[in-house]
Amino acid sequence: MHTHHVSASGAGERYNFSFSTGYQDQTGVVYSTRADKLDYRLKLTLNFFDKKISIGANVSGVEKTSHEAQSTSSIISRYLTNRPIIIYKGIDEDGETVYGQGATAYAIEENGGGNDVAYSDLNSSFNLMWTPSTKFIFKAVYNIRNTRTHTLRFIPQYELTGSINATSRTVNRSEMSDRSDWTRFDQFNVTANYKDRIGKKFRINLLAGYEMRYRKSEWSQSHIYDMMKNEPVLSFGDPNTLSTNASRSEYAALSGFVRANFDYDQRYILELNARYDGSSRFSPGIRFGFFPSAAFAWRVNRE
Repeated sequence: MHTHHVSASGAGERYNFSFSTGYQDQTGVVYSTRADKLDYRLKLTLNFFDKKISIGANVSGVEKTSHEAQSTSSIISRYLTNRPIIIYKGIDEDGETVYGQGATAYAIEENGGGNDVAYSDLNSSFNLMWTPSTKFIFKAVYNIRNTRTHTLRFIPQYELTGSINATSRTVNRSEMSDRSDWTRFDQFNVTANYKDRIGKKFRINLLAGYEMRYRKSEWSQSHIYDMMKNEPVLSFGDPNTLSTNASRSEYAALSGFVRANFDYDQRYILELNARYDGSSRFSPGIRFGFFPSAAFAWRVNRE
């Protein structure tokens, strides 16, 4: 196993930043298993006009790949149940390579097969904050996340036998499946908050905001048998055995809201709320709705 890590950070009167990245590769204790991972993170903040305006970014991501001839549980099960003197690999009298009945992982790995998975995840956040005075704060935040997964499963053709010179052999049918998954999620939030005191006893707190959420995902998969050669290429398979599937989905949601809070001497408190929400998951005629509410509190012990 190899692990590497690098980081850097710095700060000044109007900025601060930090960055780190790491890489790791590892060969598993089970035959044919291996994986590697790259991760990174960047955080940056900029300040302007005596810190009344602040802009920030936070980006993080990971890239991972893994390989195994068969699932780990399947390989371990083979190890535990096979006889100690079982034939794993040999050359018959015709010079052909054959594998023992319990050596499927070796047969798959040595003929270029196995399960390969590549995964990536990128998560980014950007924000803006404006504070022109101690009474007013404006915030805007935008988040975006992308994830991708590519899974390639290839089982090559190989021969299994119980004995090197056995006339009865099992020829494994070659097959390949290729699947891709992708998801994107966006979220945007804006809020404006105003707080003030009128006289010595009356306080107000006003809040208005907007939120947008959007999600889109896609996946596609192809599967084919009888490759003309032991290579993971779809066009090498028998087109009569090809099957494909795909799916796509997306939704969006919007929200706008306001809230007003009035407080007199911490004895009489009135709160008014209103929301206007919409979702693409509903039919076009009923996607939006208005939701008002009100609350009043009287603190008798303050009398």
